[in-house]
Amino acid sequence: MLSFRRMRAEDQERMTECLSKMKTRMLESTYSTYFLWDEKYQYEIDFSDDFLFVRYTDDGKKGYLIPAGEGNFISAMDKLIEYSEANEEYLHLGYIPESYVEVLEKAYPGQFEFTEDRDSAEYLYLAEKMITLSGKKLHSKRNFINRFKRENEGRWKFEHIGPENLDAVLAYDRQWYRDNRSSEGDLESERIVIRKMLMNMGTLGAVGGLLRLDGRIIGISLGTEITEDTFDIQIEKAEWDIPGAYQMLAREFAEEFCSGYTYINREEDMGVEGLRKAKLSYYPYKIMMKYVGVRKNAGSPSKN
Repeated sequence: MLSFRRMRAEDQERMTECLSKMKTRMLESTYSTYFLWDEKYQYEIDFSDDFLFVRYTDDGKKGYLIPAGEGNFISAMDKLIEYSEANEEYLHLGYIPESYVEVLEKAYPGQFEFTEDRDSAEYLYLAEKMITLSGKKLHSKRNFINRFKRENEGRWKFEHIGPENLDAVLAYDRQWYRDNRSSEGDLESERIVIRKMLMNMGTLGAVGGLLRLDGRIIGISLGTEITEDTFDIQIEKAEWDIPGAYQMLAREFAEEFCSGYTYINREEDMGVEGLRKAKLSYYPYKIMMKYVGVRKNAGSPSKN
């Protein structure tokens, strides 16, 4: 029987090994997601038969992720179903990658009700496109960058985030939060994530960049690797009132840190209209859909 407990620092290596077997290019397959968002989602884990089981709390409700690991996935799911039945709860699976929906439906026909979770869908881009911004569709992005360069010639600079500028980056984050408190989204949780990421870049293998104008920071971006061919941009903040600041930051970061990758994951839009519009405006290579799955009937676990 599974036995969930809170995450610990010493779990990183084993979690990373299990998560690497998913190969989905999604946030749930990278350790940094759990480390950074633990305060909000209160992750609980268990390891069993080379699989990682994860339970989370969202708005006071418990949910589970599909098991991650190497071996018999259906046997691992059977354990999760057995646990939910023993605890007399409906099994609520969140953030299910689209590729696993068919697997679950085939193994447990009619037992799960699946619902598309568009707000959690992730945006995947070709790294080369984010660097070159080639093609007619991205013409407006090139225009913004050209305008930024023209109006700020000799006044701007892109640099890596490191110990020498960490205090300035933290100060910028505080200022950005003060100026944007009325924005949509969970900014308070995001502030915790940014600080944790900045203070643990080495542990997470994270990299960061900042954009300056006249010496003043006007944008920051941070990210980590998901798979060997996919980089995840987890944080991107810039000044809306400076034309081209966001576009310049995104292109410079992609060129500096993502040229060795095939894809860039720019994460979900959380249902925020402005953020969705911005992500769609870069014409993603793919929108990686996720689903919620609720087990409808409490039958016995399937037999293999």
